[in-house]
Amino acid sequence: AASSVNLAWTTLLARRLLRDLPQRDEPVDELRRQVVRYALPASLGALLTFVVWRRSEFFFLERYSSDAEIALYSIAFSVVTALVRVFEAIGAVVSPAVATLYGAGQIDRIRTGYGRALRLVTVLTLPLMAVGLAVGPALLRLLYGSEFRGTGPVLLIMLATFPIVSVVRTSNGLLHGLGRLRFLLAAGFVGAAVNIGLDFLLIPRWDAVGAALANAGGQLTVSLPVLIYASRALEPVPTRIGGLVPAALAAAGAGLAALAAVELVTGAGGVLLALALATVVFALLARLLRILPADDAAWLDQAAGARLGGRVGWASRAIARGQPSP
Repeated sequence: AASSVNLAWTTLLARRLLRDLPQRDEPVDELRRQVVRYALPASLGALLTFVVWRRSEFFFLERYSSDAEIALYSIAFSVVTALVRVFEAIGAVVSPAVATLYGAGQIDRIRTGYGRALRLVTVLTLPLMAVGLAVGPALLRLLYGSEFRGTGPVLLIMLATFPIVSVVRTSNGLLHGLGRLRFLLAAGFVGAAVNIGLDFLLIPRWDAVGAALANAGGQLTVSLPVLIYASRALEPVPTRIGGLVPAALAAAGAGLAALAAVELVTGAGGVLLALALATVVFALLARLLRILPADDAAWLDQAAGARLGGRVGWASRAIARGQPSP
């Protein structure tokens, strides 16, 4: 119902905007053919998404396991999916931006922007993963009760792949913007086959934990080739992976601090203390280690420096490393 309302409302907005655009009489046959060539593989890719990225494991859990195991997997899956949604939105923005720049022949801007997007998404996901690994199981036990302690291992498995799965959303947006859908489709077919094979192999033996392993295996099967292909499509992409080491160290420090708090203090107080301590430790380490390259910090300052009373700009400058390029 919500999707239907969303579709109707956005359709009305789109038609209203179309009326404001200038009307031009141009031949559209070739354009129509290009749209169809894009739409067919994109539609097939959307179907494969339900196997690899959505809830195919529930089909096998329903047949080979119990309702309790379905509940354990569903809770952990929903938590991780909610986190990934944020980075799906980033990928949705990347795709039309890349298409516009590609049509204008601005390949250098695509290359630079894509590299920056990968770095910034990674810097965002690393602390989320680290703190989630430390606090997530205790938080789910607090929310749902001790009988749901089985959600802990499932959540840990799914969070372990969270940074890669989030980053690949940006790569998907890039390849959609470039019109490189055949590789995405091929990778999706392979990932679906691996996912279903792992479902058959792991779920009857390990229930919800097996479902989490199967889901992670299918997603990694798609993600790693897509990341490599997307980088080669725009070679050389200035990813500067080595520069992410300070961010990884800061995230690890925050995660360890959160884990110590959860182990020392039980219940809601431990979870709240862990989240507060992780935030403070990450902020201090980010400032000390200078986790953000200067170019990326300058871009953040320019793009969103005035947001939240100027705190975005101040924070990006505080954790910047080096001097931005002219």
